[in-house]
Amino acid sequence: GITYHAKLGDSFSTGIFLDQRPQRAWLARHCNSDTRVLNCFAHCGAFSVAAAVAGASTVSLDLDKKWLDRIEPQMAANGISDFSERHDAIYGDCFDWLARLAKRGEKYDIVILDPPSTSVGKKKKRWSVSRDMAELVALAAPLVKSGGLLWTTTNSAILRVDKFAKLCKKGLDSVDLGDARLERTASVPLDFPSIGPHGIKNLVWRMP
Repeated sequence: GITYHAKLGDSFSTGIFLDQRPQRAWLARHCNSDTRVLNCFAHCGAFSVAAAVAGASTVSLDLDKKWLDRIEPQMAANGISDFSERHDAIYGDCFDWLARLAKRGEKYDIVILDPPSTSVGKKKKRWSVSRDMAELVALAAPLVKSGGLLWTTTNSAILRVDKFAKLCKKGLDSVDLGDARLERTASVPLDFPSIGPHGIKNLVWRMP
């Protein structure tokens, strides 16, 4: 029941990742007008759109402005007319902005970390999920309200879920906020065929 804009033919990235459909559906069912969502590595903002349709306010953060520019039209296509009042799209490096938002004292009910497997940041430093996920989690965790959710996601085909979970837990433990618990795991949907068991790519942590 949600409209998304996909652009076919220009590149491999259409603007929406179909294997995250269940997570968008979860946001659409569980968010409301009191929910604040921070969507990091937002791309075209599909998570943000799903949350916004349910009434949430959103902040979408990405290093590529051309993707961020596609968020507001998608919200407009879903009848959301208060973009400037309840939604924001921040162009910048997630590592820098997470620290800045924490310094401001910002808090969110849901913080989503959906980084690429590897990328080059604003400072031309090569980043990889297998090496730097713990640091990213440590920066994001203080932005989650007590009792809120931290979503950690990987699209790496070679990073095992147990190692990914350990990286996330290392980041959580390093900020000494109390014991976050792993509340939910989400695998790739069944309509995405795989050889062997479906890989788990989403870990949802409940903050103390």
